[in-house]
Amino acid sequence: MKNLKYFYPLLLIVALCACSKENVKTEGEVDNNNSPTVISPSLDEETLRFVGIWTGIGPYVASGTSSSKFGLIDGTWEFYNNGKYKWIGYNTYGYKYQMEGVWHYNHSNKMLVTDSELGFNWNVEEIDNGMWVGTLLNSKGGTYTYSRNNIPISCSEIRVVDYKKGGFILKDTIVNYLINRDDIKCGVCYGTELDNDVATFKKVYSNRVYTDTLKLGEDVFGEVLKVTPGIFQLEINSLDENGKYKLCNFIEYDDGKTIYGNIYNAICITPPENTVYLGEIPGSLYNTRMLKVPFWTTGYLQKDGNYNETPNSDEGFYEYADAMKMISDLGEGWGLPSRGRLSALIEHIKDCGNLVVIKDVGWNSDRVGFKSTINNNVINLIFREETFEKNIKYSCNSFWSSEVDDNEEPLSATIAFRDNVYDDYDYHKEQLTYYFSRYSPTSSFLLPVYEAVVTW
Repeated sequence: MKNLKYFYPLLLIVALCACSKENVKTEGEVDNNNSPTVISPSLDEETLRFVGIWTGIGPYVASGTSSSKFGLIDGTWEFYNNGKYKWIGYNTYGYKYQMEGVWHYNHSNKMLVTDSELGFNWNVEEIDNGMWVGTLLNSKGGTYTYSRNNIPISCSEIRVVDYKKGGFILKDTIVNYLINRDDIKCGVCYGTELDNDVATFKKVYSNRVYTDTLKLGEDVFGEVLKVTPGIFQLEINSLDENGKYKLCNFIEYDDGKTIYGNIYNAICITPPENTVYLGEIPGSLYNTRMLKVPFWTTGYLQKDGNYNETPNSDEGFYEYADAMKMISDLGEGWGLPSRGRLSALIEHIKDCGNLVVIKDVGWNSDRVGFKSTINNNVINLIFREETFEKNIKYSCNSFWSSEVDDNEEPLSATIAFRDNVYDDYDYHKEQLTYYFSRYSPTSSFLLPVYEAVVTW
């Protein structure tokens, strides 16, 4: 399928946006350093004084009325360190009015300027750390006082987004980072299972915190994905295989004050050969505190014991008994994916990632896969789509599950694209469907999964 584009929104806050070069994360970049790295907001000192959340007067435009007919109500102005703002206000009946855009501070004229079409710009009469006074320059006029809401930044829950031999790829979000005005150092510290004092853990520092967009690799749909601001990511390596480690995120200030997050007990898993982890949220193990994650094979198991990314019917299809035998021969930890695991995989594809062309297989057909926007890893879905006069043909593939129905008959999961016609040949996540059935019990591919315990 030629000139296809695929789009898939990311987890956390998801929206389309424009981005600047400095805010784009590309494949191959490493954001960590063993030396302390000072991360500073990009705004100048005078402008930074306005960064934060302020309570005061703002606009309210009633639904269905002209924007020129606005009133003044109490609410909060949030001025962010990436040059954007948000206004949220509620009238006396509890109805909300929200406005977003960009802002800046004009030093020479002492003007706080927004791009609001309602003309919300102020002459700043006075400012200190906890308040500022401004005279409105729009039709309403008036001088008003705005009071700072002192909301600190903090660490959130640490997240292992990929496992490497001898290490982890980690991601964290600094809560409320967009209202941070200070120089900080941040990262992850780690110790062994015998270490108890986080202050003695070895530290790995991040080189940057993303305030706008994070792009993990090239999005073939051509759009940039907006995620929760304040993300940093880094890699810890040179660890012992299957070693148990305590991971903890931290934020350091110039005065020596350090904020620590919660400790996460992780096991340094080495993924099996020919497998990938797609960044799924770990699942609980038998109602214990231990968590496990799936490692999916990048190809499909063949009768000769090898993997093939594009199996034909003779190589890739199995009777259920043969499939169970092949899985058993793989050893401990391997299995056919459960119905829940396959459902979770497909929902994960819908919630986090994008559909990509893995290979042009000719005759107006492409092989389609899923590329996780959490960690860039790709799983092959072996769809073979054909287009004729802008029509996307129905296409599906079935995979054996470990489940049986009420009659003890084995079930397979069928992942499919619905019939649709698009002027631009685009795939959309809404087209992706799946169901479980005994419809084709002898024509299902074998997609083994290795589930590993990753916490202790």
